Amino acid sequence: MEELLSTLDKLKLHEESTSETNLDKLLDLLSNEEEDDAEKVFKELLQSGLLSELHHVLTQDTKNSKIKAAQVVAEVAKEESMRTPCVEAGLISPLLQLLEKENVAACIQSCRALGNICFDNDTGRDAMKEAGGLAKLLEFMKYHLSTTGEQESELRMILCGCLVNLTNANESLQLLALESGALELLNQYIKSFQDEKDVIQMALLCVDCLADTDKGKELLEKIPLVSSLTELLDIDSSQEQKETVLDALATMAESDAVKKELAATKAAKHCTTILKEKCKLRDDKSQQLLKLAADLLILILTGDESVEILYNDGEGEIYKETLSWLKTGNIVLQTTAALAIGNFARSGEASRMLAWMIKNSRRTEVASTVLECGGLPYLVQMIVSEHTVMQMEALVALTLISALIIGPAEEQLLASDLITNLGQILTTGDTKMEIIHNACTLLGKLGTSEPIRAKIEEQGILEHLPELERKSSQSGIPARAKMLTKQLSTDQMPMSP
Repeated sequence: MEELLSTLDKLKLHEESTSETNLDKLLDLLSNEEEDDAEKVFKELLQSGLLSELHHVLTQDTKNSKIKAAQVVAEVAKEESMRTPCVEAGLISPLLQLLEKENVAACIQSCRALGNICFDNDTGRDAMKEAGGLAKLLEFMKYHLSTTGEQESELRMILCGCLVNLTNANESLQLLALESGALELLNQYIKSFQDEKDVIQMALLCVDCLADTDKGKELLEKIPLVSSLTELLDIDSSQEQKETVLDALATMAESDAVKKELAATKAAKHCTTILKEKCKLRDDKSQQLLKLAADLLILILTGDESVEILYNDGEGEIYKETLSWLKTGNIVLQTTAALAIGNFARSGEASRMLAWMIKNSRRTEVASTVLECGGLPYLVQMIVSEHTVMQMEALVALTLISALIIGPAEEQLLASDLITNLGQILTTGDTKMEIIHNACTLLGKLGTSEPIRAKIEEQGILEHLPELERKSSQSGIPARAKMLTKQLSTDQMPMSP
């Protein structure tokens, strides 16, 4: 600490010949400070006039000294307690003045300093807005679309990072950035610098920040960002970049128009590829990527038009692939398939796959997933289908749901047309015997829930059972009807055979 204060005292002498040396020494000492002592150290430096001296250098000294001073500000502003004091010391304006298109080193350090000052700091953001900092930042981003070189690539990353820190969670600056063409500019960055991984990663964070606004969602319909981001999944990108792309696409896919656009790209295919590659891995990073891919796939399928595109009258590649996962025995793929098919069920007889999946897995997790994805109404509707095979499949699936998860399913079962449809089956004269058998078995399982048993009684199901008892004994229906009457009429609820 003494050496830091001694160096600061030398800087106060305002000797141009030693200014750079003293600033270098400050940087070296600051970088070697223990993190636990940082707040105490910066508090003492603040009281000793550090920021006023940096302001002096930034406004009065040589260009090289100004660049060094900006670098010191960038380090100082990493400490949360120093960000507002940097604004109060008047550092925003001279840092913006240090931005020069031809001086990459000056731009790098100035943008680092400004970005750190604005990080999670609305005081800094407001000062930047008032000083025209956003407009200047976007101007420099546009200029460096056409520059080349290693330093220029680093600057592009820092410019994007500064934009993130400036606009994140700040509605007024987000709106101003969007109205000033920030999304269009970011799309150009993503298209132009695919080989500059750090630039892409930071640009994606900007997109995620700005697209999650009403104005951003509106602009997405006019800017081809969806296809640009999907193209990033085509290249051999890092896991971190894939995560960021999937996360950004998920943010954008809240709009049905974007879901439709995604369905027309390879986005869903990329999701299924990731799921197949990572489904057996248990490390945290793989699990995170798995979740993002599964979430995006299902989100795309929640759109009315997008699900039709991917279903394609039962011929869609994604539909067929997710269907095949039902036979894999892998719980990750089966669960994702259940959610996917629950949405495909809105497109036609894909609801049969829900029934098939429950019947063949007989697993609580799969039954729960069908419930969560909204598949129950489709199964309920299937039991009054004109096709006997579909009726049988649905009755068996609903019986398994009732046996495996009657508690969690109770609310949805009560809200559905299930009891009404079962009543229709029992009272229709030409209903086949095997359908009646399965309907009675389902009613027995449903009767283990007191609220559902009460609804069965309310809807007069018990009144139809004596008629079934008078049918031919060879059919087995009378015995089944008597057993069901006993099940539904007493407190003792034996399990159906």
